[in-house]
Amino acid sequence: MRIQNRSFTGPGLGFLVLRCRRGTRYFAVGDEVRTVFFAGALLGLMVLIACGGGSQGSVPPNPVLKSIQVTGATANLTTGQIEQMKAIGTYSNNTSQDLTATAKWSSSDATVCSVAAGGLVTTFINGGACSISASIGGISGSFSIAVVPGLVAIAITPGNPSIAPGTTQQFIAIGTYSDNSTQNVTSTVSWSSSDTTVATVSTTAPTSGLAKAVASGNATIAVTSGGVSGSTTLMVTSVSAVSVVVSPTNVSLPLGLTQQFTAKATFSDGTTQDVTGTATWNSSSTSIASITTSGLATARNVGNTNISASFGGVSNSTPLAVNAANLNSISIQPANGSIAQGTRIQMTAIGTFNDGGTRDITHSASWSVSDPSAGVSDHHGIARPRNRFGTFHSDLGENCYDFSGPCGHGYTYRWACSFHCYRCLR
Repeated sequence: MRIQNRSFTGPGLGFLVLRCRRGTRYFAVGDEVRTVFFAGALLGLMVLIACGGGSQGSVPPNPVLKSIQVTGATANLTTGQIEQMKAIGTYSNNTSQDLTATAKWSSSDATVCSVAAGGLVTTFINGGACSISASIGGISGSFSIAVVPGLVAIAITPGNPSIAPGTTQQFIAIGTYSDNSTQNVTSTVSWSSSDTTVATVSTTAPTSGLAKAVASGNATIAVTSGGVSGSTTLMVTSVSAVSVVVSPTNVSLPLGLTQQFTAKATFSDGTTQDVTGTATWNSSSTSIASITTSGLATARNVGNTNISASFGGVSNSTPLAVNAANLNSISIQPANGSIAQGTRIQMTAIGTFNDGGTRDITHSASWSVSDPSAGVSDHHGIARPRNRFGTFHSDLGENCYDFSGPCGHGYTYRWACSFHCYRCLR
């Protein structure tokens, strides 16, 4: 059927022509009816166009989960520690979503660490390892955890010492761990004094744990690391210094070398204490020899000077002569020594001069090793071997073995190391 609109002469008249199979019909209508009819037809046409001609449009597919990443605050946990894991999912449309609450959590070894719904991990066994996984459907991710010994106690040594005002006391903090091992933690713990008007204590390296007495009284010296703490009492007496002794005395020092002096104070109660670090040091002629605040003198020019130390209102001095003696030879002690791998040995250098005198030049000499792969030596003459054969060492400092074959990770090396397949350096 077709609809035709034909207008004829005359106001407000017109015909709607309906053409169908059975013939044509003519209907006379007014302008208002005709307007409403065609407005409705136009609206229907617009709806059909907007809807794609009546056909249903395609709906975009839902995003698909592609991967899950599991993370934690740290991979090394101590026994009994609790840590919250987090699972983040990545989808096919490059969006991400927190799946921590909805993922299924599991542990590779529940005897080492367990995980509850929501990703909360609890550890159990020292030295163990486990993998924590989160999964949804067939997609999963994991995070590896190592359970390391935890610090359970800290002891301070010496315990309850007594020192005089103006002197110092070096404290050492020894940590005990859950596997019953111990370790010096002096430089890693936090130090504090309960009364800084009596004594202060350093909390920064390299003087961590060094307390200085200010005035008579008692102060609690404490250390903390995480939730573990320890303490001891430092008593500062009311005694006063009555004398100071400087040693060594009457030193003859070759030009360019150094000499460490020490100062020991005697107090009114008859006790003595090393005050080298707190005494005031002075050289009567700094052009001949200079001296540091810790008592280390350096020979600058040939001549004579006096080295003095003052503490608590008392002082003492000793003469220092700088000569032009030349170094003739150096001997190293011990000679032809042998040590085990991982240990150290203190080497001493003794210089013989043309005036017949000898002296320790360990800290003035330059140290070296003929085969750096066999061992190393620092500028103080402390030597240590590279490995048990004294010939090779590994990148990780482990024992090396004569081994040929695959080393793993796609590499083959002549020299392989125990536990790890890293190349050994010759």
